[in-house]
Amino acid sequence: MDQREIVLYRKDLFEDAKNKADFKAKYGYDLAAPKTWQQYQDISAFFTKDGMYGTDVKGGVETEYLAHVLQAGSPMVLDSNNNVVIDNAAHKQALDFYTSLVKDAPAGAPRSTGPPPRISSIRARQP
Repeated sequence: MDQREIVLYRKDLFEDAKNKADFKAKYGYDLAAPKTWQQYQDISAFFTKDGMYGTDVKGGVETEYLAHVLQAGSPMVLDSNNNVVIDNAAHKQALDFYTSLVKDAPAGAPRSTGPPPRISSIRARQP
């Protein structure tokens, strides 16, 4: 099954000449919309500065984490024989990735279940 995530980003930050130069100097590749989860992590870390956060995570909704489990190649909870698989390597990989994003998210984000404050910030183009 093909599992995809939607990434929203501020085009003005990605087109800024200083951001582009600084990003390339730090990571060795051009600043652009991410195509891999490693690029997503790099971009998140790069934009976490000066009161701005490079990403957001929701910890109150278990399906946020489970999307990464599917992308890591594992069934969500049960395999085809109805065996519990939440302790397999793919689950650990997905959980490690998801929790690694917390450092680049606003304080309290892992406990948040709704988007309103984040959406308001994006609309206002505030850091």
